[in-house]
Amino acid sequence: MSTLLVIGASGLLGQHIAERGKQRFERVIGTYHANPFQIQGAGVQGLDIRSAKTVSELLEREEPDSVILCSALTGVDYCEEHPEEAVALNEKGPLNVAKACNAQGTKLLHISTDYVFDGKRGDYKETDEPNPINIYGKTKLGGEKKVLESTPNSIIARICVVYGWNRNTPKKNFVTWVLENLEGGEPVELFDDQIVTPTYADEVADILLRLVQKDVSGVFHASGSQKVSRYEFGKHIAEAFSINLEKLAPVSMQEVGLPAKRPKDSSLIVRKTEEELNIKMRPLPLSLKHMRENR
Repeated sequence: MSTLLVIGASGLLGQHIAERGKQRFERVIGTYHANPFQIQGAGVQGLDIRSAKTVSELLEREEPDSVILCSALTGVDYCEEHPEEAVALNEKGPLNVAKACNAQGTKLLHISTDYVFDGKRGDYKETDEPNPINIYGKTKLGGEKKVLESTPNSIIARICVVYGWNRNTPKKNFVTWVLENLEGGEPVELFDDQIVTPTYADEVADILLRLVQKDVSGVFHASGSQKVSRYEFGKHIAEAFSINLEKLAPVSMQEVGLPAKRPKDSSLIVRKTEEELNIKMRPLPLSLKHMRENR
């Protein structure tokens, strides 16, 4: 019986992977750390990836064919202010998972981020040298290195600004936060000087499942293919959901003064993934249209 283990399945991306995984695997198991949840037709277990013993016992007991590791500490400013916690969850945790997968001969796909780059030029390919400028990016890059060193046949999948409907928790993502404020008549200020390639959770979940089932390894960029500023992204959201644009306003990162530095252009090139899977990523407006239709 083919088994998929999704570590961090209570999060936005993890829940979409677990749901879609039921179409590709005979058995799906999802784990959570702090937010218990349910997925119909899937097993659910608590797991703290900081415990090597607990991770190892889980893999020995369930014997998954594939593991997709979504669990991470993703709050950029929180990581900046709590570096030890960021190291524990973004570096040591993935190392524990990688070692357990290696011991069991299990294929591992580890989710990483565009923030491993400094953002000085954008349009980053998998072969470009990472140079993170904040604690979040540094610890995620550390996790990448530990995974690849421990399990050479593993996959690192970098994504950027994940959005979609969160069915399990009330936690907001960029799109749902913008929607909530605009539909409530609240003003929304968005960076016009930060360029990203937004990633639709529903679409990328299927891409990641296809990658983990192929005989491939190494780094793949799996974000959306369309680069936009955060402000332009907001305008696309308003247009897709037929909301007036008058409450949207551009603002610079310098004006806001955040605790952690952000890369100005961390856009990812996804050609390698598209060629490997013989696909084309959806344009941003089509993904937002799909999201609206599945509200």
